[in-house]
Formats: sequence, structure tokens, C-alpha cells
Amino acid sequence: MKKFTLGLILGAGAGLLASFLKNEDGSRVGAPLKAEFDGLKDDFQDLSSGVDSAKSALADLEKNLPDASKAIDEIGDDIRHYQDQSSRTIEELEKAADNLEQKMQQNFE
Repeated sequence: MKKFTLGLILGAGAGLLASFLKNEDGSRVGAPLKAEFDGLKDDFQDLSSGVDSAKSALADLEKNLPDASKAIDEIGDDIRHYQDQSSRTIEELEKAADNLEQKMQQNFE
């Protein structure tokens, strides 16, 4: 573990020194790395913001899920009630049609 820490420190130091060196055209060697690091930092902030938004959406969903479930149950109850009422009405209409047909047959006989 000591060798790893020593290697890490030496590597970081060498990287820092290399970033201060200038290449043949006079620009710093570390400048492109800084731009890459800044881009990476922005990407991480975007990712962090996205994760926060997802957590917020999940919390909203968990909060509203019981209400949505209750609404779905109520709609199901309303549909069953409508089906029952419709079935009774259809049966009554069928009976009335049968009665009317029988009366018409009796009148024509």
C-alpha cells in the first residue's frame, strides 16, 4: 500500500510538472487537459442534475401512486356498475319487446 501511495504522489507530481511545460509552439502541454477536465466536470454536473431530477420524479411518483391506484379502482367500480345497470336495462327492453311481439301476434290471430 505504501508503494501505491508513493507512486500516486510521484505520478501526480510528474503530471503537475508536465502541465507547466510548454511545447514547441509555446502553448502549455496541460492546456488541452484542462479543457478536457472542464468538460468532464460539466458532464458530471449534468449527470448529477439528471440523477437529482430522477430522484425527484421518483418521489413524486411514489407520492401520487396511491391516489392513481385509488382512481383506477374507482373507475373499475364505475364500469362494473354501468355494466350491471346496462344489463338490467337490456333485459327489461328484451322482455318488453317479447311482450309486444306476443300482443301483436295475439291481435293478428
